[in-house]
Amino acid sequence: MSLKTIEEVKKDLDSRGISVPQVARSIGVSPRIVYALLQGRIKGRRGQAHRAAVALGLKDGKTNEGQHEGVTGVLARVAECVQPVRGEFVMDVNEITETSKKIRLSRCERVVAVVPERCSGPGWNNSPTWVYIMSPGGAIRTECIQPDERTPELKALYEIGDVVCRALIDAVPVTTEGAIRLSSGERIVAVVPERCSGPGWSNWPTWVYIMSPGGAIRTECIQPDERTPELKALYEIGDVVCRALIDAVPVTTEGAP
Repeated sequence: MSLKTIEEVKKDLDSRGISVPQVARSIGVSPRIVYALLQGRIKGRRGQAHRAAVALGLKDGKTNEGQHEGVTGVLARVAECVQPVRGEFVMDVNEITETSKKIRLSRCERVVAVVPERCSGPGWNNSPTWVYIMSPGGAIRTECIQPDERTPELKALYEIGDVVCRALIDAVPVTTEGAIRLSSGERIVAVVPERCSGPGWSNWPTWVYIMSPGGAIRTECIQPDERTPELKALYEIGDVVCRALIDAVPVTTEGAP
């Protein structure tokens, strides 16, 4: 394997529109480790730093874990997270505190995806929740819920939502020959399994939401026979968790145009 310099790695990430937190999630390490490697503050001799350095191409070597934790690892982490959210949630208006953010929808708009995201940089970190809203014409806009604006349900679902949403994104292959083709700077921001049916028909597509560098969002659809083995294995838990996250976000159409 040809090793890369730090500058080559930075240039490669920039050309692909991939952030350090995204890289850290895909490798399964803390973003602080990746930042330290790319700043030349650590060499990646052992542990998470070694794993990240090998994955980034900064160091030749082997790791005991793959670049992605795999479906088995994801489901194990889901099992760890599920205890606090065991049972079904029912949105109770009395539990929506004064600081809980309500998402204002125009007529016929609907929430199509809710994605917890951990992000950090030198000296800061945040855990926002991104809400993706679709108009009747298919245009998609976003709203952001900060940690102190979460409902009790969203607080309880945040950990499991973070694990499952990241795993779904990692389960979608992005290659020049693959079903999902990204332009320069585009990135996948949400992957949502959806069951839909009508009289005499049913389908289980997976919707992929892709953001451009300018913030515009487009969608791609993966049909059941187009799923990767990882996406097949994650479909059931992904469907349950994604629907629960959407249900945990309070919405209002009061004063809607």
